[in-house]
Amino acid sequence: MNFRYLLLALCLLLTSALRAQSFKFHEGTFKIVQLTDIHWKQTSPKCALTESTIRAVLEAERPNLVVVTGDLVTYEPALEGWHSVMRILQQSAIPYVVVLGNHDAEYLSKSEMYRLLIGSPGYVGERGPKDITGYGNMVIEVKGSNDKAAALLYCIDSNDYPAKRKELTEYDYIHFDQIDWYRRKSQSYIDANHAKPLPALAFFHIPLPEYQTIATDTLTRGYYNEGEVCAPAVNSGMFASFVEKGDVMGVFVGHDHENDFIGYHKGIALAYGRVTGYDAYGNLQRGARVILLHEGERSFDTWIATPKGRESFCRYPADFSSAKPAKRP
Repeated sequence: MNFRYLLLALCLLLTSALRAQSFKFHEGTFKIVQLTDIHWKQTSPKCALTESTIRAVLEAERPNLVVVTGDLVTYEPALEGWHSVMRILQQSAIPYVVVLGNHDAEYLSKSEMYRLLIGSPGYVGERGPKDITGYGNMVIEVKGSNDKAAALLYCIDSNDYPAKRKELTEYDYIHFDQIDWYRRKSQSYIDANHAKPLPALAFFHIPLPEYQTIATDTLTRGYYNEGEVCAPAVNSGMFASFVEKGDVMGVFVGHDHENDFIGYHKGIALAYGRVTGYDAYGNLQRGARVILLHEGERSFDTWIATPKGRESFCRYPADFSSAKPAKRP
């Protein structure tokens, strides 16, 4: 067997092992790094800065999972760009999943992107159900010390631009069939857990309209430099379903590069990641959001990680019991 075929065989074995693995709490915690808005431009000299940022954060934090919340490659040549970003993530040896942003499908189709991802070393996501809107709708179980599901991570395609009635909203919304899928999944875990919701997080790209409600609230902390939340103008009810089912503790999005705030609404934390890519607009220090789940608790710690270190530490739900103003530079 020549070296090329040996390398291919090793990659396939690595992929199979990563997919077969069960995500589990380790010594009572499970850590996630959220990268967002990488906006990779293959021909840009800024790619070196983006790459060094990703590598520095992952090396410092060593998470159990990386979740990339959209707008990964947003310039031509897109195929080469995807291979570059995937190589960086693969070399970290940390499992990762991707939910797409509003710009991704402008350069490659969603089917092409998921054909690249599925089967590649390190990628542990799915294409998602073919009978509902979007790609990458999935739920990841994090098992506890008893080897049963102890926490859930919902990955949802927030779509991009509306195909019909574009005059109603600039950005598309999470569709009703996706909400129904979430509700059915959530209820199945509630039923299996003796009618008690499991602690859960949700990840997607475009913020929900409810983010605007808490953007300037006294309990909100972090940067709100966009001056607005670029959410769909149509509210399809995703947040209402999160509230009703009672499992999701926090929602984590990207999209607005100058926002990284976290706030509290109806018992749920609404948070942005920190913009990661240097070819994205905005002046915030590039980095990532980190989320640390605690086994057996409806709580998590979260902070922003950059190559310079950690900032903006927050604990859910404890830190939302007293008012602190949002920080501005």
